Amino acid sequence: MQTIGDYVMLQDQPVSLKIGGDIDHTFPFTIPNNINKSQYAILTLQLQADGNPHNLQWKIDINGEQVQSLTHDTFTFTAIQEVFRSEILNSGCVSSEGWHVQQGTNLPG
Repeated sequence: MQTIGDYVMLQDQPVSLKIGGDIDHTFPFTIPNNINKSQYAILTLQLQADGNPHNLQWKIDINGEQVQSLTHDTFTFTAIQEVFRSEILNSGCVSSEGWHVQQGTNLPG
């Protein structure tokens, strides 16, 4: 049986997070009422860790549930995809994705 995938774009603009500055950002978004919660969802994002990161740790959550954590010790520019349970999405109302930089340093290159 064919399954059609829908997507919701959260933002197509950069967000800068750093230790000692803005350490988190929340992206509100709305999921349609007819979501099939028996299927998995996919989070796709682009990440760039500038400078010389050292033990730079990130956490990404959706509606308060962690779906990804990352640690960087080198410059990183990458696309990331993470599969997660769609039950954590709030169908028909606002959900939120949060990015949090937890610890580490990002020294100028």
